[in-house]
Amino acid sequence: MSESLTIGIPAYNERDNIEAAVREAQGTGRRSGLDFEILVVDDASRDGTGEVLERLAREIPELRVVRHPENRGIVAAFQSLYDHTRRELLFMNAADHQWKMDEVFPMLEALRRDRLDLVVGRRVDKQYTAYRKLISHGFRIMTETLFGVPVWDPGSIKLMREPIRRIPVVSTGVFEQAERIIRAHHMGYRVGHVDVAHLPRTAGKAGGASWRNVRSAVTELFRFYAAYRRGLGRAEPTEPAAPANGGAPTTGARR
Repeated sequence: MSESLTIGIPAYNERDNIEAAVREAQGTGRRSGLDFEILVVDDASRDGTGEVLERLAREIPELRVVRHPENRGIVAAFQSLYDHTRRELLFMNAADHQWKMDEVFPMLEALRRDRLDLVVGRRVDKQYTAYRKLISHGFRIMTETLFGVPVWDPGSIKLMREPIRRIPVVSTGVFEQAERIIRAHHMGYRVGHVDVAHLPRTAGKAGGASWRNVRSAVTELFRFYAAYRRGLGRAEPTEPAAPANGGAPTTGARR
């Protein structure tokens, strides 16, 4: 089966960023030589992002847009990406230009070379404040200690095969991405990482380290850990696909 690729971009109030992100994704997709699409989920933006996407959809044949009628949050936007993707591979990036779309190329190389099912882009130098770096580092250490598997950088970009999108998760907040990585490990899928560059945001405002999000992530971490200890963490997909390694240890990859 030949590979095909969806470049997925969740967006909320990204009017000043979204056009450049979509055009960059188009260039990357064409250079990949793969059958590709660009899928943008507009989470009920109120700043004109939707109007920009309407215009781009008339100009760019590879672009599809899914719009939420009301703001549902980042996890619902991720789920819409999973649900509406029409290609085998999903590359999840962002609209804020903090990751180059071309980072998909070393991730594709690792996925093919090591027969991975999920590749996590580990940020070499996070463009965060000292406070947010501390929160991010502490959250990763706590997660890896509790679950005994590397998650590397769950809030970063990812490249995944189709079965990873169907892994059921219980988290409804920002811990969802970490939970998906943990479940993939324990279900025997091959999970690895590559190092990626992280660039400063040039427009818009990030809210990932708000106290509300931090509290939600920690609450969901311990809630999932309690369920995990009861066996929930090893639940099978609703339509399981055979793991590529038959349960062998997971692997990592570096650029």
